[in-house]
Amino acid sequence: MSSKVTQADPDWVQNVSPLIAALRRGHYFLYSQRIHALQPSTGERPYQEVLIRYLEEERRMLPPGMFLPVLQEQGLMSLLDCWVVNQVLKLQEGAMAAKPQWAAPRNSINLSVDSVLDPEFSDFVITQLKTRKVGPDTLSFEVTEDIATANPTALQELMADLQPADCTFALSSYRGTPAGQSLIRNLPFSFVKIDGSLIFRLADDGTERISAIQSLCKSVGIRTIAEQVEDNKMLSTIAALGIDFAQGYAIAMPAPFLSD
Repeated sequence: MSSKVTQADPDWVQNVSPLIAALRRGHYFLYSQRIHALQPSTGERPYQEVLIRYLEEERRMLPPGMFLPVLQEQGLMSLLDCWVVNQVLKLQEGAMAAKPQWAAPRNSINLSVDSVLDPEFSDFVITQLKTRKVGPDTLSFEVTEDIATANPTALQELMADLQPADCTFALSSYRGTPAGQSLIRNLPFSFVKIDGSLIFRLADDGTERISAIQSLCKSVGIRTIAEQVEDNKMLSTIAALGIDFAQGYAIAMPAPFLSD
């Protein structure tokens, strides 16, 4: 895995090196946010999105916007994605061993474009799944509409590799674009996450656009998730539209991974 600058570069040493060293030192922490089923079905398992935080030496917990751009610029996001996969499986395996009757969640992990394009990423995931005793449907991967639209062939290959290993995929930040509609019709997504900007505009734009997305997804057997649902009025509206899941502060705040 190459970097755009060498380790001798002062900016690399100051900005990038500590972020990589933090993986070894345990300074990254997993958080999660619950994804709530609005149209419950028998046997629906708990579902959550995996989030990441970085603990600075000053003991400040930083959100991803404060450190991910540096890793993205250096082409190091696949390394972080692999770390997240490993940690999710390790922690969930431990929790399942300690609580055999526990309803283990499906964990949705955001994938960077680096991982989508990395031919070794799927082999890493499959190896980890074979190593850990976590059962099927433990990992789901979120790919934004922008990444999926720009890299459909690579994404299709990744899906073909990982779906036989009981991984599912979600198209996230979906805004109802024609390009996104083509992805929904032609790639085997299990979920579509409707962009929060559309949910926020429900009061102004009405429900037609959300209804159209729901109808399209239902026609091809894909379940929908409303992102950034912030209040009970939004929640009631999207539930009435037949949206399958909701995520946001109206459901649950982010919390340390497997804190329940």
